[in-house]
Amino acid sequence: YLQNLGVVGDINSNFIDANGKLIPNKVQDRIINVTLESLKKIKNTVAICNGEKKIAATRAALKSGAIDILITDASIAENLLIP
Repeated sequence: YLQNLGVVGDINSNFIDANGKLIPNKVQDRIINVTLESLKKIKNTVAICNGEKKIAATRAALKSGAIDILITDASIAENLLIP
């Protein structure tokens, strides 16, 4: 369902597309979490991402503007350097 909507990952259960934009969905309406907009207002928001399967999601999360600090592995870091 979420992939069909264009979701590539999530930040604290805020489902985002490849550009880091929030994708409205039925699942989101049933989750209690900190919203993406609230996360953007927090100073020093840290994300921890690892594994090659998380490259697209990590790139999208960085585009969202909600992450200030990224802790990741070499595989993701190297791939993020490729435009």
